[in-house]
Amino acid sequence: MRTPLIALVLAAALSVGCHGNSASPSGQLPLTTTLHVGQQVSVSGLSATFVAVTGDSRCPLNAFCIWAGEAALQFELSANGRAARYDLKVSASNPNPPPTTHEGFAIEVQSLQPYPDSQPIPQEDYRATVKISR
Repeated sequence: MRTPLIALVLAAALSVGCHGNSASPSGQLPLTTTLHVGQQVSVSGLSATFVAVTGDSRCPLNAFCIWAGEAALQFELSANGRAARYDLKVSASNPNPPPTTHEGFAIEVQSLQPYPDSQPIPQEDYRATVKISR
């Protein structure tokens, strides 16, 4: 049943002040925010767009796995007139990976939802919580 997921998606969108595909939270760095695939956040001269989940091999709920798996997320970062795409990873076996840096900014994925179960996850259902800092 996905009804709780809809409530979480709406709450996450409201928490970042979502209007369409961009969010402009007020406040200073460090900033922790939740983005959906295709959504962008701009803060302190950095623009970060959650482009896609390019792979999700996390062990599904109620499954027995030898390896916890990981998910690969693609982000586009732009600051100081320079843009680049980065692959960020989230993994239960490495809960504190080093942040990805771009033009003096650091971004790290703190979580990716929903967690896999027996059904494939559509791209539009993914939401990543990221921390952006200097």
